[in-house]
Amino acid sequence: GAGAASFPAGGTSYGSATWPVDYGSGGGPAYYNRGIIANTGGNGGGRLHLSILGDLEMNGLITANGNNGVVQHGVSGGGGSGGSILIEANTMSGQGTIRANGGGPISAAGGGGAGGRLAVHLMQNITNFDTIPSLTTTTETFGGFLANGKCGGGASGTIFYRYGVWTVLRIDNNNSPAAD
Repeated sequence: GAGAASFPAGGTSYGSATWPVDYGSGGGPAYYNRGIIANTGGNGGGRLHLSILGDLEMNGLITANGNNGVVQHGVSGGGGSGGSILIEANTMSGQGTIRANGGGPISAAGGGGAGGRLAVHLMQNITNFDTIPSLTTTTETFGGFLANGKCGGGASGTIFYRYGVWTVLRIDNNNSPAAD
C-alpha cells in the first residue's frame, strides 16, 4: 500500500484549568489510498473528581492518560489528549503519582495528544505565599511524545494548586517541544 496521505493530529487540550471536568479528546485517524481509514487515533483520557472530607494521603497512582494511536501498515493515528483530575481535600501528602498525560503515536506519522488538566484544591489556610508547602506527590500533564521528529508532540496540559486563598498554575511539558 501507499504511504499516508496526511498525518493525523493528536487530541487537543481544553476546558477549565482551575475546575477541570472534561474527558480528553481522541486523536485523529490516519488515511490511506483515497480516504480508506487504516487505523484510528488513541482514545482521550477519562475524568475523575475526588472530594475528600479530611486529609488525603496519596501513595498510589491516579491516571487519566490519553491512549496511544493505533498502528497499522507502519503508520499510527494521533495520540488522545489527557483527561481531567480534580481533587478536593483538607491537605495532601504522600509519595504517589497523579498523571493526565497525552498519548503518543506509535509510528513516525502521528501527532502527540495534549496533556490534560489537573487541579488540587487544598483547604488548609496558608497566610503567606512564601509558606506554601511543597507537595511530595508527583504530578504530570505532559503532552504525547514526538515520533521520530516527523510530527509534533502534544502541548502541555495544566496543573493548578489552590492552598486556601493562594493559587499556583504550573505548565510543564518535560522539555518536549509541542507542534507549531
